[in-house]
Amino acid sequence: MSANDEFDRVEQLLRSAPAPAPVPPGLVDVAREAALGGAGAERRPVVSVARRRVPRLRMGRLTAGVAVMAAAAAAALLIGVGGPDTFSPERTIALAGPTGASATVDFGSSENGTRPMLVKIHDLRPAGPGWYYEMWFRVSGDDVSAVTFNTSSSGDATVRSAISADMHWGTCYVTLEKVGDTEQRRVVLRTT
Repeated sequence: MSANDEFDRVEQLLRSAPAPAPVPPGLVDVAREAALGGAGAERRPVVSVARRRVPRLRMGRLTAGVAVMAAAAAAALLIGVGGPDTFSPERTIALAGPTGASATVDFGSSENGTRPMLVKIHDLRPAGPGWYYEMWFRVSGDDVSAVTFNTSSSGDATVRSAISADMHWGTCYVTLEKVGDTEQRRVVLRTT
């Protein structure tokens, strides 16, 4: 059945339906007064609904999360449109894991509210089906996700991203995550 056949069928059903019953004149006047705020409108009962208070998010967590997401989007746009291939780090941190895996995170100079970041992972086995790695920063007592990735069969990965230029973090670490199950999170790399 084509779309035109379906439209024709609906049109035939609408044409075969009887005309609606006329509205009694008294109800027309009541509806008009209520809609236009006439003399009968004051008699309407006022109904109020008590709403349950919803706890507010901590502003620090929201601000840090929004900043990281905005920076990641800006970095993705820059990378997607073929941004510059050169990267001049201003600061570098090192991460290490118990199995000999390591990583470096280079931070570039801040520009337009973001700070470019180049993450290089070495000797970290691929996460496997249903698993992935995630890099986190500890910001004002909250964990803020910065990058999700997986490694190649050689255990290496290079990821370009960005963080907010105003983000002040305490520690950086990488976790192995199971898709849809945060209970199985395991830290595999930490700042040294």
